[in-house]
Amino acid sequence: MSREHEYRPDGQLPAFNLIDGQIWTAIIRENKAEVIRKRGMGPARELAEIVPPTLRYPNAVFRGLRDKGTSNWLCYVGSPTKAYDYEKGQRVPPWRGEVFLVFVNDQRVVYNWRWEKADPADPKLPKDFETRFLGETGIQK
Repeated sequence: MSREHEYRPDGQLPAFNLIDGQIWTAIIRENKAEVIRKRGMGPARELAEIVPPTLRYPNAVFRGLRDKGTSNWLCYVGSPTKAYDYEKGQRVPPWRGEVFLVFVNDQRVVYNWRWEKADPADPKLPKDFETRFLGETGIQK
């Protein structure tokens, strides 16, 4: 008897806790990981090699996403030392003038990540960070 869907547990990643500076666990849902695997080697390597260090050693963590109206969601900002070509899956230098953002909801689930333009005044932060986020911020420099 074959199964259509094999059960796979969600992945757990250590993440910097904005409140106390300690480590807590963020979750990557297995269905999200499966979608990323189907998109190709570049996105899969980004998930495996860029998302985890961004969560663990961020440049900054911002609370609340103004455009979503969610005050408990977090945005982790990182400056990875590498990027991946989405079509070929090859390692390339990080995208010039950009930072990497990882978004985590109030249930500690990583739901999105992407490269975005950096702030011209502080290249370790995203462009327009002052107006994009709600509430407190935690910046590690």
